[in-house]
This record gives sequence, structure tokens and C-alpha cells, in this order.
Amino acid sequence: MKKRIQMVFVIFLAFFLIQVPVFAAEWPKTVSIGTASVGGTFYYVGGAFVKIFEKMGVKATVEVTGGSVHNPKLLNAKQILFATIAQGSAYDAYMGTGWAKEKHQNLRTLLAIFPSIGHGYALRKSNIKTFRDFNGKIVSGGPAGGTSDMYLRNIGGLFGLNYQRVVTVPFADTVNLLRDGMLHAGWSSGGVPHGATNEVISTLDGVIVGFTPEDLKKINQKYPFLAIGELPANTYKNQTEPVPATADWSAIFTHKDLPDDMAYKFVELSFANYDLLVATHKSLQDATPANQKNLALPLHPGAYKYYKEKNIPIPEGALPVK
Repeated sequence: MKKRIQMVFVIFLAFFLIQVPVFAAEWPKTVSIGTASVGGTFYYVGGAFVKIFEKMGVKATVEVTGGSVHNPKLLNAKQILFATIAQGSAYDAYMGTGWAKEKHQNLRTLLAIFPSIGHGYALRKSNIKTFRDFNGKIVSGGPAGGTSDMYLRNIGGLFGLNYQRVVTVPFADTVNLLRDGMLHAGWSSGGVPHGATNEVISTLDGVIVGFTPEDLKKINQKYPFLAIGELPANTYKNQTEPVPATADWSAIFTHKDLPDDMAYKFVELSFANYDLLVATHKSLQDATPANQKNLALPLHPGAYKYYKEKNIPIPEGALPVK
């Protein structure tokens, strides 16, 4: 009788192990999400996705970094497992072009989250109206190595602008520099509303600085990943009209070695908790299945499995690679 009970127990245990997935044991218990400086959109977006990891039973922390030029390096070296990266910068990293001196091919995408809207901010009294008015001025695109800083320099070079000086500081510090007259203008390529921009517009009688339609076409011809876009009306206080702007889609990236089922679950829960993400930061209203058509780099196989099962269209450039 005792042997029979033992046999039944062994059979039951074997059946249980077959039926119950053991993936959670293979997942990292803690993860860091590489974002950007405090006050930037990536920082707040990272905080939103911390809540998704909580639902997965994983403790996540937001890591302050240098942004979209710094994050690919950290991710490729597996110093972090997740990061928010603008795809223009990620493309350079993956292909080893532009700022990147070598290929960073451990990067894999999970989901497109929002278009980074390139727009400037200045005090009204500065009389700065378009990007070309940055010529001869002290300007800042946030921390050195971030996407905003990179595009500020690249676009300025394209237009032949000569900045008096480019200041590389966290976005939150640009507000005080503008207030103290030590900076003429700031520029951000990120989700909107942008924290520092919002503070300048709301508290310092600031204005939004955009592009002319002709200049946007010139930018797009030189940098195809910078689409012709606009800053929607009423994004900021007293901004009643849309402002011509660049649009560079940002995405959540991971390392190629992330377990497939963890990548799958992350994408699944991100869409299932869409309202939670949007409530945390308005820019995540664009993190929808339909907008995954804007992905430009190879997906993680686990994420792709989800999209394929749900019949969500994925562009050819985002199909998984070995």
C-alpha cells in the first residue's frame, strides 16, 4: 500500500511539473531600466514600466543614464536588461554607423512606445522663433550623449549653424539656467509633454520653438528616421496651434539573451495595462498594437511570437534575426 501511494505521488508530481511552466525561475529577480536624466520623458516612462514588471513579479528600478547614445552601450554589454532608446540612435548602434564606432548587435526591440517630438523651448523675450534662430546662441539638448544632444548638433550642422556654446546638463537644470540668463534655449527630442519644457512654458513665460516645413523636408532627406511630424496643439499651456517638429519613434529595447517567455509576457502585460501606462505618462498613449508598424530594428523572438499570435503587422526590418 505504501509503495502504491509513493507511485501515485511520483506520477502526480511528474504530471504537475509538465503542466506548470517553470519560466519564472529562469527570469532575473531584479532588473534595471536604462532611461535618461531626471526631468526627461524617458525617466518618467521608465517609471511607468516599473509597474508592468511588478505585475510580472520582478522588481525593477529606473536607472538614470546618458540617454539613447549611452543606453545601447549599457544594454549591449548586458549591464542593464531593458532600456528606452530612440530608434534613430539605436539604428546607429546596431549598424555601427553615425556616433557608434562598432556594431551593438545584442540589441532587440520589444515594443514601440511613442514618437520623440523634436522641439525647442526659450523665453519669450529672447525672440527665438524657429530652430535656425539658435545660431549664435547658448543652447542645450540635455545630457551629453543623449538623443536630444545628438540631434541638436546634427541638425545644427546640417543648417550650418554656429552655436555660441552647447551646454550639456540634465534637462531639469536647463530651467534654472534659462531663468538665470545663462542659457538662451533648450531642445528636446522626446515624448511630450516634456517635463523641463512644460516648466519653462508654465512658469517662465516661455515659448515653443519649431521648424519651418521646408526645413523639416531637408532634415528628413538627410535623416530618414526623423519623420516630418508635429507637436499637437494644446500640448503645453497657451500653445493653441500645432508646431512643425521632427518625429523619431522610441522603443523599449532588451538584450538578445532575455528569456523568450519573459519578453512575451512583458509585451502582453504592457498592452493589457495600457490605461495604467497612459495614466503614468501621457506620451504612452501611442504604445498601441497598431503603432508597432513603426518598429525599425529586429524584435526579440519572444515579443515577435506575441505579435504573430495576435496578427499584429510587423515591418520587414523588425523581423527577428538569429
